[in-house]
Amino acid sequence: MDGDILTDPSFVAALGHCDESGAECESRGISEFASLVKKLKRNHFSILSQNVRSLDANFEKLENFLQQVNESDKNFLFSVIAMQETWQFKTQHQIPHYQKLIAKTRTRNQGGGVGFFIKEGIEFEEIEDASNFEERIHESLFIRLKGDGGRGIIIGNIYRPNTYPYEDTARSLKLLLDSIDLVRNKFRRDSIILVGDFNVDLSNILENDTTIHFASELVSRGFKEHITRSTRIANSSETIIDHVWTYNISSSAVSGVIQTEVSDHFSVFLTLQHSHNIKSTDSKSQSNKKRKITDDSLNSLGQALAKTNWSKVVEQSDPKVAYDTFFQIFNNEYDRHCPLTTIKQKNRRILPRNPWLTPGLMISRQTKEKLLKDKINLKTCESKEKFYEYNRIYTKLIKLSKRVHYSREFAGAKGNSKKTWDLLRGALKIGNKKSKSDIPTSMKSGEEVLVGDKIASGFNNYFSSIGQDLAKSIPQSKSGAGAYLKGKFNKKFQFQELCQESIEWYSLKLKDKTSVGFDGVSSRVIKRVTPAMIGPLCHLFNLSLKTGYIPPEFKISRVIPLFKAGKKDEFGNYRPISIIPALSKLFEIIVNDQIRSYFNCYNLFTVSQFGFRKGSNPTLAVAKFIDQILKNEQDISIGVFIDVKKAFDTVNHNVLLSKLKFYGFDGVELKLMENYLTGRFQYTDVDGVLSDLAEILAGVPQGSILGPLLFLIYVNDFPCSTKFKSFLFADDTSLFMSGKSLAELQIKVQTELNKVKNWFEANRMQLNGKKTRYIIFNQPKTKRSDPFKIELGGVKLYRVSEESDEKYVRLVGVLLDEDLSFKHHVAEVKAKVNRVNFVLARSKNVLPPDTRLLIYNTLVRSVLEFACVLYGAARKGTVNVLEKIQKKIVRNVKGAKSRAHTNNLFHEFKILKLRDLVEYNQRIFGHGIWYKKLPENIQTDFERVTLAGREMRSKTNLNLKIPLCKKRYLEVAPCFSVSTAWNSLDKSLKSELKLNTFKKSLRENYLEKYRNMPKCSHDKCYSCAGSSMGS
Repeated sequence: MDGDILTDPSFVAALGHCDESGAECESRGISEFASLVKKLKRNHFSILSQNVRSLDANFEKLENFLQQVNESDKNFLFSVIAMQETWQFKTQHQIPHYQKLIAKTRTRNQGGGVGFFIKEGIEFEEIEDASNFEERIHESLFIRLKGDGGRGIIIGNIYRPNTYPYEDTARSLKLLLDSIDLVRNKFRRDSIILVGDFNVDLSNILENDTTIHFASELVSRGFKEHITRSTRIANSSETIIDHVWTYNISSSAVSGVIQTEVSDHFSVFLTLQHSHNIKSTDSKSQSNKKRKITDDSLNSLGQALAKTNWSKVVEQSDPKVAYDTFFQIFNNEYDRHCPLTTIKQKNRRILPRNPWLTPGLMISRQTKEKLLKDKINLKTCESKEKFYEYNRIYTKLIKLSKRVHYSREFAGAKGNSKKTWDLLRGALKIGNKKSKSDIPTSMKSGEEVLVGDKIASGFNNYFSSIGQDLAKSIPQSKSGAGAYLKGKFNKKFQFQELCQESIEWYSLKLKDKTSVGFDGVSSRVIKRVTPAMIGPLCHLFNLSLKTGYIPPEFKISRVIPLFKAGKKDEFGNYRPISIIPALSKLFEIIVNDQIRSYFNCYNLFTVSQFGFRKGSNPTLAVAKFIDQILKNEQDISIGVFIDVKKAFDTVNHNVLLSKLKFYGFDGVELKLMENYLTGRFQYTDVDGVLSDLAEILAGVPQGSILGPLLFLIYVNDFPCSTKFKSFLFADDTSLFMSGKSLAELQIKVQTELNKVKNWFEANRMQLNGKKTRYIIFNQPKTKRSDPFKIELGGVKLYRVSEESDEKYVRLVGVLLDEDLSFKHHVAEVKAKVNRVNFVLARSKNVLPPDTRLLIYNTLVRSVLEFACVLYGAARKGTVNVLEKIQKKIVRNVKGAKSRAHTNNLFHEFKILKLRDLVEYNQRIFGHGIWYKKLPENIQTDFERVTLAGREMRSKTNLNLKIPLCKKRYLEVAPCFSVSTAWNSLDKSLKSELKLNTFKKSLRENYLEKYRNMPKCSHDKCYSCAGSSMGS
């Protein structure tokens, strides 16, 4: 049969030496292809197929090619990009204006794998039953692009490894034909496109029976092949192994080969002159409004505001009239100097050019492309040598340009971990940011599906009602919140009058953010022009403090949904990012400072609170918790970690106001806080689509300056409601109790948990028993299986232990287990720094050592240093793994060999070894204890060593008392480990009162130790020989 079909004219035609327009399949350079796309109709459909031979290794080359094509025509993007031999990839690659990569990769072997990038807006589904994936035999991924009228396009992405056994070849063909028959029967009206690396050479079809059999099977099913030019050119062969087969295509097609350098395979493409009515959410055009905000426009605005006659504001005693007049004058000047312009954008999808790509490099790129074409066409030794030599020079120029650009960028991001990671993503192509939001085109609201403008309203209804709905479900308490406010406070809070200098000083605390509230004014603008309108601002803010008036404009929030995790079409999987007006932020900074100063002056905050307080941090909260376990070493201890549902969103305004009154707020001060909490509204912004306003009836304002402080005041009396020792960090609530026996502890804990439930109900907050966890400490291993049951609100609480599915709890960022081993925390730290190590290893050819050192100090040191006072005191074997990784990272910073000695590197880069970093932080902790710079609730866990009951600094070694510790694992308690580290210091260092001088001297001692360490004495040491490269 195969022999007969060779003479069949339809078979010859199906192997396609011409497309439907009569044009031959051509092999084009990138510039020639870019010229071709300009001639395509706007509603065309296009697909690119490329064997990438490792997506991690060659993603940048693929992206550069796409950018080069996009530069010639901003309207052009391939509808679908199909890739073969993606291999296993460590990075979730992303191309702007394309949906998330979908791929199938091998699990047992290297190589192989197939994947798709699909343009944003195209609706598609994976056809799982057609996607046969047998490693090293036949690897495929089928998708269906949805079309109008029930008709779509099915695309099969095929990689058939170059296996020689006939059985594997026959098996691969059978799997392919099975997939074709399945989709043809299932979607009878659809068009089908098969692309990929088939490893079947069509250049000499008559010479190979396997090739004939393969082609005849596809042709007999109505498929047509479009590629007739070589897709892979080696030194001694040219083959057509990358194919494009089509079935039931109704529109004319243009196809061909593109001479790319992504891998050793060229790209192949197919364009259809009509889109086949593929469903897409793309719009034809859209209008955006944008303000002209530049340094010049802000200078002009400042000068105009400085010259403005503000008498109608500063002479007005009615706060409402004064604010209205101010807003009118300011907005007029703002519109005049920073006008809001309408930009009508055609639906262009521009792939951003690499920032290091200079005009000179672009010219060099064109020259290289011409030499590549000569190499392919001339096939002479001279043309090959010219291309290879120029390519080597071009590659060096790119590396140099990258180094210069990113050195400058990273220097500007010093100390900013978020900006540093963003730069790394751009430099190394590791998970690029998406150009649009993660919000899909439809969202579920109960049984209803919301689309279009209704999505923004759906988000706003959800965000604005969640706190109110929760509050309604809380049962009424027998006693009100006031029952827990013990005693009577006789002091009275009063706002202090402001002067112009203080307002200007407060304005400097505003961050230079460009995000805007509902008024369209950013913090950057207000911070810049405050000096020019300091007079009217001072008058207005003082009016508010004297009358309790807050303008409605200060109480409108713009909310942007941010995806967390889970299904993207469910509102509950997003969290609201609230942006309040910048002027409101400035006013709140002032009010926040005065209230906080008042509470600190009279020691009104509970000593159990560690959150949002000066001098406090998460590590101190955990340190205090662990110290309690050591202090109760002879007893069994329990930690209960409370979860509260939407704590900030459910704060009851009436309860909060009553607590403020208890703490001395009255008259105008109480009126201002009431005005601040009530009459608040929000709207949600989804990609420029705005919802209606919704009133907020519960909770402290999200995104505000005052919100966290008001929450601290709200829960301030909680520790007095129970005999638990409480540890509060904002809305994280941890409880501690100990007892002589498990039975005694169970009774005591259950009694107190009932009191905890009563307090939360009285304060109109809802506990989440299903997410509340507890750990039992100091319990002998032989008795850990003994029964222990406690409940919270009728819900049996989950015990975390080595025998349970959950091995640890997260206490303000620190992972605690029942043995205080910190092995889970160390594992998490290891994963984080390993990620940076992977990046640094990849960056040797892109970033110079000084930039890599900056990355270390920004992204590694902060991770290692967080809570190192705690986990660093764990068993040596637990921490050793981090010491080894730190050495690897330091070698990568230098660009040294994998086994190079590191003492000289630590000294050169002024980096402390992990063990020394731990001890360094423990000693700083000790310095804060000795000189009483840490919060009082931490100081109480430490004692000074004295002589004859007297503290005589001149006659002591300035030592802290080391508590008795019989159990080795409890030596992680800071009252033990910090005291030990502090006491081992020389008295001369401990006598240094100034913290900065103390830290500097301490650090210099460690670095000097590295410098004086004996050097390698081996003559033929592998580590010393050529220990540096790429530095």
